[in-house]
Amino acid sequence: LSGLSLAPLLTRATGHGRGPLAVVIAASVGVVVLTMGWHALADGLLARPIEPALGIGWRVTGWFVATGGFALLFGLQVAMHARPQGRLTRALQPRLFAGFYLDEIFTRLTFRLWPPKLPPRRLASNPLRMPGIAET
Repeated sequence: LSGLSLAPLLTRATGHGRGPLAVVIAASVGVVVLTMGWHALADGLLARPIEPALGIGWRVTGWFVATGGFALLFGLQVAMHARPQGRLTRALQPRLFAGFYLDEIFTRLTFRLWPPKLPPRRLASNPLRMPGIAET
């Protein structure tokens, strides 16, 4: 999956000669090797494997869900690169660019849980007077 994440770069590099194509292939192989190295390191640091209390079936189901999710995201990415002016791209691009507006959801949740304490407002002596406008 890590190597497939660089597939759009691979398709772009094929039309520009062997040099850029070799760089993208080397980067793909490097990403896969680094990912596997990190997993091997983490496996070595965790002396005892962590098994879920519900058994092996849930772990296999989790792998299928994660793999299916990555395959779906990869398919969306390929479809959006294949038709950059298509209806799907025009519908998803603003939402993807905005991060599906998750920051707004979490900001509202945060303010609901921990409302900000604002200093008290001081009223002006003449509330109808607008600053910067001379009185006549």
